[in-house]
Amino acid sequence: MSRKDSENQRRSMSRIYRGKEIFKPLNTGRIDEHVACVREWVANIFFYSKNGVTIMIDAGYNYRRLKEKMDWLNIDPAAIKHILITHQDTDHVGALEQDSDLLFKEATIYLSEIENRYLTGEVRRKVIHGLYKLPLVKTDNRRELLKDGQILEIEGIKIECLLVPGHTWGHMVYLIDDTYLFTGDTIWFGADGGYSFISTLAEDNRLAIRSLEKLEANLLARKKRIVVITGHTGWSDDLTMVFAHRDKLCSPLMKRVPDPSAPYDGYDESDDTKEKAQMLLLPAKKMLPSPGAGGLTKTTLKISGMMCSMCEAHINDHVRAAFKVKKVTSSHSKGETVILSETPLDKEKLKSVVGDTGYSVTEIKEEPYEKKGFLARLFG
Repeated sequence: MSRKDSENQRRSMSRIYRGKEIFKPLNTGRIDEHVACVREWVANIFFYSKNGVTIMIDAGYNYRRLKEKMDWLNIDPAAIKHILITHQDTDHVGALEQDSDLLFKEATIYLSEIENRYLTGEVRRKVIHGLYKLPLVKTDNRRELLKDGQILEIEGIKIECLLVPGHTWGHMVYLIDDTYLFTGDTIWFGADGGYSFISTLAEDNRLAIRSLEKLEANLLARKKRIVVITGHTGWSDDLTMVFAHRDKLCSPLMKRVPDPSAPYDGYDESDDTKEKAQMLLLPAKKMLPSPGAGGLTKTTLKISGMMCSMCEAHINDHVRAAFKVKKVTSSHSKGETVILSETPLDKEKLKSVVGDTGYSVTEIKEEPYEKKGFLARLFG
């Protein structure tokens, strides 16, 4: 997308998304000693540094203030020799386009071999359920094409490349040094946890949801702290929060839990300043309670090992003893326990309480409780 088109998109999307709480970008600053980010309107680009080497993750918009904001962080564009691209959308590759400032013209870019088909023109990027084709991205940077599961080492930095298709056909996420996962546009953080990214921008929403399920299983199996960093809605190291609603889509038309941290207009950068960038670490996204009708939260546990009604009663008694709940029911045939409570429950404590009974929790899902009336039960 040309610089002119980027500016036009800024103006139009500002009007469309104003007050919708869709975009919640981090301001320019640092997450910790390794990870820094630059805010470009509603998007973030990231920098990972170790032992004097800095690599870049995504290249943002075709954005006039990029060098200025990199200067705030004491990062020299000329020092960037390697750029990981999650996907080819214009708010992730803009600084590489032919009519950009060409700050990174000597850098090698890394992307999946499937995603590269957009850049060659073999496949056109479509949004709004396939109704609109985005402009072809044109870049002259040298490319290195990646496969799912491939592990790179760039000057002592380990990079694991994981294919997570759905938003685009070749979308890739990058796990750096086994700790920092850069997810691009696969996950959207709402006030009550993570969802699959914005539905109208995906190539295939069902595929996106399946990909998130696979990604969650991959990360949980590692049994270690992982910092999940999104392209538009911040970061978190709470995997329960990150995947809270991974089977649901972020829809611009969907009513969501109000998020007091969301800016009214994500394209207003007046609060993104040099002083803040150099003084404060950027906080993690926290999940807010999401009460449903009557202020109740429904927590569903998938449990392995229940065999009979005595097993059900055993789990129910332990849950009631450990938590203040309105109702708890278990079903050995479904392999689940459903809990209604006035406030969200501590998920790690839940796992421990059930574990003490001799059973194991395999999945936890939290959502607002919606009490159904007679007609809803009859027809729903």
